[in-house]
Amino acid sequence: MAQDGRLDMTLSEAVYSLRAIRRQKPNPIPDQDIRMILDAAIQAPNGGNMQPWHFLVVTDALLRAQFAPLYHEA
Repeated sequence: MAQDGRLDMTLSEAVYSLRAIRRQKPNPIPDQDIRMILDAAIQAPNGGNMQPWHFLVVTDALLRAQFAPLYHEA
């Protein structure tokens, strides 16, 4: 749990308040938040304890725009 209080939410609140995100804000995500998100993803359980995760963090808006067509195709 973050010390700044930003993650003060129970699991049930998180699960039952989950909504699909259709639009993203253009605001940059601070590096500290990205690290916290990735750390949470790494700690999450996975099948057979295989750790099959690979992460790609793209913070450059122009580069993200180049990835967009590939995302939509996939």
